[in-house]
Amino acid sequence: MDTIQEFENKQEVERLQNKITSFFNDFKIGSILNVSGILKLRGISPIQVLMSIFILPFEDNLAKIGSDHAILLKFR
Repeated sequence: MDTIQEFENKQEVERLQNKITSFFNDFKIGSILNVSGILKLRGISPIQVLMSIFILPFEDNLAKIGSDHAILLKFR
């Protein structure tokens, strides 16, 4: 039974991650950041930072289903 619940939780996290990634791609958020002068000098890319900030409001809901927010920070 736990395995099914874990699988469902993992699917929910992946579904949310895909929605957010699609949103960022559809609205060309990376290009907007670049045009705005927000560029990567070293370390993590600005779009990954923004995605991490963007996911924070959903973190409480994900905690309720038992997932770890670190999984969400592994954007493609």
